[in-house]
Amino acid sequence: MLFVLSLTGVSLLGEDFEDEFPPEGWERTGSVWVAGDDDLRSPPGDGRFAVADSRDGSVVDTLLSPAVPSPYSPEWLSLSFAFKFVKFPGGSDTAEVLLREFSGGVWGPWILLRRYDSSAVGIDSLSFTSAAESLQVAFVYRSDDAALFFSVDEVRLDAMVRFGTDAEASEILVPYPIFADSMFRVGYRVRNAGEDSATIYATYEVVSLSSASDTVSLPPGADTVLYLETVAMLPGYLTARLSVSTPGDTYPHNDTIQTSIRVYPSPSPVISAPVGAPRLIDGVLSDSSWSLAGKVEASNWLGGIPTAACSLFVLHDGDAVYLALKTFYDIYLSYGDQLTFALDDDGDGVWDDGEGFNVLYEGGWFSYPPDSTPSLRPDMGASFSFHYDGSAIYKVQVEWAVPKDSLRDPASLNLTGESFGLALSYYDYESGKVVCLWPQTANLSDPATFGKVYLHPLALASRERTGEDTPPFTLEGRTITLRWGALYDAAGRLVAKGGRIHLRAGIYFWVGRGSSRKVLVF
Repeated sequence: MLFVLSLTGVSLLGEDFEDEFPPEGWERTGSVWVAGDDDLRSPPGDGRFAVADSRDGSVVDTLLSPAVPSPYSPEWLSLSFAFKFVKFPGGSDTAEVLLREFSGGVWGPWILLRRYDSSAVGIDSLSFTSAAESLQVAFVYRSDDAALFFSVDEVRLDAMVRFGTDAEASEILVPYPIFADSMFRVGYRVRNAGEDSATIYATYEVVSLSSASDTVSLPPGADTVLYLETVAMLPGYLTARLSVSTPGDTYPHNDTIQTSIRVYPSPSPVISAPVGAPRLIDGVLSDSSWSLAGKVEASNWLGGIPTAACSLFVLHDGDAVYLALKTFYDIYLSYGDQLTFALDDDGDGVWDDGEGFNVLYEGGWFSYPPDSTPSLRPDMGASFSFHYDGSAIYKVQVEWAVPKDSLRDPASLNLTGESFGLALSYYDYESGKVVCLWPQTANLSDPATFGKVYLHPLALASRERTGEDTPPFTLEGRTITLRWGALYDAAGRLVAKGGRIHLRAGIYFWVGRGSSRKVLVF
């Protein structure tokens, strides 16, 4: 005959040390136990933890949990915790985990559950039996000489209890990631945690979006998953909830669970670039002309920092494309920060001959100190500028109406139509993460993963000009930058050949690569 042992885990103690220290009800016998949040001493897991750290010689310090009642006559109990113990080489330091029981009005002696006398890190789970009325746990750090540290986190004490009838809301299964304007499916696990067969009534929902109910019959110890499909229309946070019930339920404390669901902005791989007058490459987005630009969400929700907010702006004027990136995350720049634009001239998703050079790269040296003047990058065929004021802003200008020269001008666009492929990445050195990425699935070395930029008709750009041709690069004030060729004044005198110059108002003529252009400086 097959017997199914169906037990319910009843939580007696749970602590993650995220708030005040010591937590309410906890005690420490000395001053060595403190809260920590650094990577060096952190046990497995996230957030804050408790750590005993003393490098000053002899120490015995104890972190005591509150006394917790154990009212259900459990079959057995489980104490689990994450830990990290680093022993001083040749030292005598040890770490111990102790337990004591309260019965008949008195506390019994401390019982050793685990001792660490060599460096170790991991998640420990200790099982034991006890018929005590209450229990208390202690973490002890001992050293007679030089010592390093012992840290703990996610302390859980669970009693495994046998109930005759018990319906359990066991788990909510949420897919990752979930994007706005897309359908997703949530799973709700229902379990019969009792000793008898049970008919369980379940209600499950994504609050304010969709809900359902069902009745399931389960033998002891069995479970099933119920699914609910719905659509998240907007980015933000949702709540998924599961509630169960069954007649004669002897432990109702596990009948309801809920979890938070994050919905990320829809990662559109397409952006439309309107026509506009030439932009100033000055690191400022406040001018009203940028309000007409095409804009798309460029935050790396999947692999970056959830609080980062990145936006990509695109304009063109028929001769050049103007790109701007704004992020509310990185307001401190270092030499390791890296902004990269990758371009696919014809947007066909493959590297044609020479296209592999089409990468705009800004590697931190230019955007440090925090406010930079416009900078020509002849090796890229582009102008960069950077500025921050509570957010980081990059602006880039790239010409395309020039002959292709992969050695000198690797980024100048050689358009064959009215669209091109684009991918964007912004790596933040301090966090070690890519905080901006467009599209979300982009691989900068594979143009098949790039997004597509559609240009408003080039003919429209030509019609909307003021009658004067635009200079190769238009910078703030009366400063222009020549990537090649020479500039002459109206009398035919040579004014400059390459480099960046500041001009008086007037009419100049630029000559280079078999073509010429009138330049009007106001």
